[in-house]
Amino acid sequence: HAHAKAPYLLAGGGKTMEGDEKATPEQLTGVPAAALAEAERPLIGTAGDNGVIDPDVLWSCTTCGACVEQCPVDIEHVDHIVDM
Repeated sequence: HAHAKAPYLLAGGGKTMEGDEKATPEQLTGVPAAALAEAERPLIGTAGDNGVIDPDVLWSCTTCGACVEQCPVDIEHVDHIVDM
């Protein structure tokens, strides 16, 4: 998802807390349509909602911390999952 959305982000795209686009239309002119479509996907949502992360995946996390122990770059996965 992040790789597909990268051209949009590199062009300055993003949303405000109200959901308005931060980038100007001029900034987004060279961004491929696929990247713009990927940017509109909700982070959390079902397949029907075209979400990136299914809510069932979040609810199936047992917060055991095994992912944090195995992560080679020390990402605190559990904290992010609980926040979502």
